[in-house]
Amino acid sequence: MNNKRIVVLGIIPLLPVAAQAVVQIDNDFEIKQGLKTVLSLDLEKRTGATEKDEYELGGSVRYRSGDNIYIAILAKNYGKTNGVKSSDDEFGHLRYIRSEYWGRFNGELFAQYESDDFKALASRELVGAGVSFITKKIDLDEGWLQSYFMTGIMREREEHLTDDSLDEFETRATFSVRVKYQNINKSKFIFSSYYQPSVNDTSDVRSVATAGLEVPVIGRVSIGLSYQYQYDSEPFAGVPSTNKILSTQIKYTFK
Repeated sequence: MNNKRIVVLGIIPLLPVAAQAVVQIDNDFEIKQGLKTVLSLDLEKRTGATEKDEYELGGSVRYRSGDNIYIAILAKNYGKTNGVKSSDDEFGHLRYIRSEYWGRFNGELFAQYESDDFKALASRELVGAGVSFITKKIDLDEGWLQSYFMTGIMREREEHLTDDSLDEFETRATFSVRVKYQNINKSKFIFSSYYQPSVNDTSDVRSVATAGLEVPVIGRVSIGLSYQYQYDSEPFAGVPSTNKILSTQIKYTFK
């Protein structure tokens, strides 16, 4: 069995962060046999004119046995500013992938839960299924390029934090594209985009686009920088329709 553990240290949001309505599930296009665990921790403490305490804990487990792939992702964020709660959100995602079930096409099943007090979201629960395809690597002079495409359908339920009359049940299509480039020095650039329209009203859309760069520094240490743009065409009242996140990270890999 090929066991690999990765610890991500110091994920630092540089712009206001809210829980994601759509998340990037995995940057590993080809998950190797065995177990891979990722742990993350972000702590922020600020004193002076503005006092702020915030933490974000996250982790994921990916396990592959033959053509069967299992993924679990968890995250929790909580913070206070000047003694008043300023962030409180949770996220969980489960996914099963049957690799190359129809030729080079994969079958996928997934379930997700999230909550965010500052988006008036008591809970969002969804289940879905889809088909994905991973292209072969394209060799370039200084590295290689690979892409992932996925389409599917999902059923979701949203509960408003204080008003039950605003609770929603919705069926959405989901489309995603990911592109990964890695050069000979193992620096990586990854772009991903998710688009999730309602099947009953295509103007009701959730989407997210993320661009990220990861550069090895020394030994098993690398640093990363990412920018994410989130959009919800019909958020709850008082919640902005767009959100932007710029973050950095330090990653250490145990082999």
